[in-house]
Amino acid sequence: MSLASVVFYTEAHRITGNVFLRERLNEALNDPLTDFLELNDVRISKLVDPTRAEVQWPNTVIPKNEILIATLDSQEHESQSTRVDKVTHKEGQQLGCIVGTIELYGTGHIRFTSSAREVLMNQLPSFFPVTGATLLFPAAVDSRLDTNLALANRSAVNAFALL
Repeated sequence: MSLASVVFYTEAHRITGNVFLRERLNEALNDPLTDFLELNDVRISKLVDPTRAEVQWPNTVIPKNEILIATLDSQEHESQSTRVDKVTHKEGQQLGCIVGTIELYGTGHIRFTSSAREVLMNQLPSFFPVTGATLLFPAAVDSRLDTNLALANRSAVNAFALL
């Protein structure tokens, strides 16, 4: 079990905290046996009004279906050693999507290139990884975030394109 510093973006909030993970964040988000994630040392700020004071809570529980995008607070991507048994070959494909009100651009790792519709419907898990990601937020002071890994909620995708 490891402690990870994670940032979750919902429709209106940025929620930062520490999560105890038994596996990678990707697996925790895609685990069909849990509907919630528990965070400790939580900081909450508004996306559209960043001048509003940040709120701190000792812990909180977040329903996974409310999460639009998750990123690791550290800028490091997971190590190769955590993927030693994950040898499925996937191709890097530039993509763009709108998740809730957030635009997301980067590299999706898919098994084969086909139409955007086929990729979205048949290849992507509930939370799909985008590496080398750029997030663009609407009407926020810090409207751009570059991160090595973003996990997007497929059910919150409003538009999806292979670029």
